[in-house]
Amino acid sequence: MTNFSSPPASSVFEIFHTDLSLHLATLFYPILIETAKNKNVLTYKELVELAKQRHAEDEDVQKMIPVRTGRVLGVIFDFAEQAKLPRISTLIVSRKGECGKGIKNKFNCEQERQSCYAFNWEAKLPEFWDHIHKAKAANAERHQTTTKISKAKAADMMWEFYTANRSNLSPEVRNFRDHIIEQLCAGFTPTEVYGPYLKKSA
Repeated sequence: MTNFSSPPASSVFEIFHTDLSLHLATLFYPILIETAKNKNVLTYKELVELAKQRHAEDEDVQKMIPVRTGRVLGVIFDFAEQAKLPRISTLIVSRKGECGKGIKNKFNCEQERQSCYAFNWEAKLPEFWDHIHKAKAANAERHQTTTKISKAKAADMMWEFYTANRSNLSPEVRNFRDHIIEQLCAGFTPTEVYGPYLKKSA
């Protein structure tokens, strides 16, 4: 299991998530735990609708649409990976009842769900909140040492990196254009932002 207390905050998180994704993950995570306790699954749309119902005052969640939930579920997936827990994000499926390609091609989703149903998630809540806190701290530390750029400049950087590394990037990267620009504007480098989308062979 990852030792959260040893390395500095910025060195723990090799995959970077924006503060917005981290915030929304804190709203989605309790819903996923309830879904696991009920031994059920939710569609992306149902997840977003439940979050909106429970947090009517939260402007960020009210703006969410199902197609953008992947980046938020990525926060929860990374937490499960680092803590060596069942992948609770497998409880969220498409209308066809399937997980996203990035997960279903790597894991036995039904087996993961059964592990999630049997797991005591409440016992890991403090560890989840610690994970979120350290991720936000890492972001804050990085923001202090980086210069934010305009969307136009970020778009140029995105295109330059994409054209130079297209053969090593997953085709799914094209679905996350806005997310990539958002991270570049926040001061992350193209290498950091594109890291999660690089093929393993690269």
